[in-house]
Amino acid sequence: MEISDFLTQARDSNYEIRKLGEDRIEQTALSNFGQFMYACSRELADDNKLRLNRQLAATLIKNMLNYMPKFVGKWETLGQDLKSEVKSAVLSTLASVDLDIRKAAALCVAGIYRLEQPTNQWPDLIAVLVKTCSNDNQNFQTAAIMALGYISQEVNQSDFCVADVDKILSAFILLLKTPNLNIEVLKTTLISFMNYIPFAKKNFEEQVIDILLTQQREKEQLSWT
Repeated sequence: MEISDFLTQARDSNYEIRKLGEDRIEQTALSNFGQFMYACSRELADDNKLRLNRQLAATLIKNMLNYMPKFVGKWETLGQDLKSEVKSAVLSTLASVDLDIRKAAALCVAGIYRLEQPTNQWPDLIAVLVKTCSNDNQNFQTAAIMALGYISQEVNQSDFCVADVDKILSAFILLLKTPNLNIEVLKTTLISFMNYIPFAKKNFEEQVIDILLTQQREKEQLSWT
């Protein structure tokens, strides 16, 4: 049976069938976690697959990586090539024409980034998402903004790079200044922008410190003249 069949079974209203699907998903993931992650990412990215299966695939990736004890830590053991393929498939799904799938992909991106951000394993993600905020494809654009918003909910403020916060806020402000901005883009941007307000506090504090240090240096220089 393929992953699609397991996912369909795991959503069945009949308890026995649903339990069978859940058990098969767990057994498959335990036997070969890397291939299971890859299969889920391909399921999510495939427009010919069932929407609910694609959403479940995204949820499984996010939860297995971060919240399910049996699988936490397994992602770190996978090869870089395999992880890159999974991330590429998930990221490409942000361009889906289906809003629910874009949301699922955005949550999945945030879930992977949550795990990889502390060790800088996905260093170009923020730059890619920020650039995509101005993409001509509105679907891709809003999904990138959503992904940035979800990331703010997954990553600790203290761990977030100040420069990345600046890039994100600058992209949001630029969008909010755009005349006749599409209502969906506007709404998504406002929600994500508000999520980053607490992150900006760190930026403001560092700016104040820089100002105070500059003033102190100027006073020291004057005292020697």
